[in-house]
Amino acid sequence: PGDDQLPHQQGVVLSSPTAGAMSVVGVLSAIIQRDRTGRGCFIDASIADSVMWLMGEEITRDGRGLGRYETARPNWGTYMCGDGRRVSVVAIEPHAWRSLCKALDMDDYADVPPGSDPERDPIVERALAERFLTRAAADWVAELGPVGVNPFNRLDQALDDPQVRSRGYVAELETDYGTDKIMTAP
Repeated sequence: PGDDQLPHQQGVVLSSPTAGAMSVVGVLSAIIQRDRTGRGCFIDASIADSVMWLMGEEITRDGRGLGRYETARPNWGTYMCGDGRRVSVVAIEPHAWRSLCKALDMDDYADVPPGSDPERDPIVERALAERFLTRAAADWVAELGPVGVNPFNRLDQALDDPQVRSRGYVAELETDYGTDKIMTAP
């Protein structure tokens, strides 16, 4: 394939922290087993195993001959709003899609799940794009959050999110490079 078709390296590395979290689960399980049986056990932790676990849905789909889960659908994407900010739409299950269509007064699209009619998807996507342009992102999120419409934030916006601030997710640390923002442990 040409360079434009090659996959891009992810900006966030999930393998190491996931393996660490899985290792903690293993240790805690071993402690419970020891308390119940009086016997210890061997813990086998692997970054590769953890990554394969994260890929579980893709692996199952591939085994069924379904290929990659196509995310370029009207029910799973981002839309520009009237204030220049974006919202993320995640209405994967048929009931979630119907709820979203009903809330947007777009009942004509509710009974045909995105992806089932590839010729119709661009039409539905344009209709959603036009609808989301009519209001500010915060208004859409406030009204449609329960049916899968969420804020889509740039990094600076995510760091300024009220929940992130109130829960103290971000701390500042003085380093040789200056003041770094770091994530606290959940």
